[in-house]
Amino acid sequence: MHPQEVSDELIHGLLSNATLLVTASTWEGYGRSVMEAQALGIPVVCFDTGAHKKHVKKGVVVPNKDFHMFKIKLREAWEEHKPKGDDEDGKILFTMVCH
Repeated sequence: MHPQEVSDELIHGLLSNATLLVTASTWEGYGRSVMEAQALGIPVVCFDTGAHKKHVKKGVVVPNKDFHMFKIKLREAWEEHKPKGDDEDGKILFTMVCH
């Protein structure tokens, strides 16, 4: 989907059903998806790029382009935040950025 085709309602619906937001973008100006997830209290795993380090309060910011550490922190975040009930499915919302 082109970003202009995604409504605010769709974004809110996707985020509000997410357990964790993951973005592997190594370049970011502002990081809107991270800000929206944080506003909803959803933990984030992201690289230290753009405004991420300043704004992420719940989740983890990994040194930029440290893919090994990113994998470790993603696994840790999932273990910490995944639903605990047998009948609950966790949902990770991955963002994709095209430059």
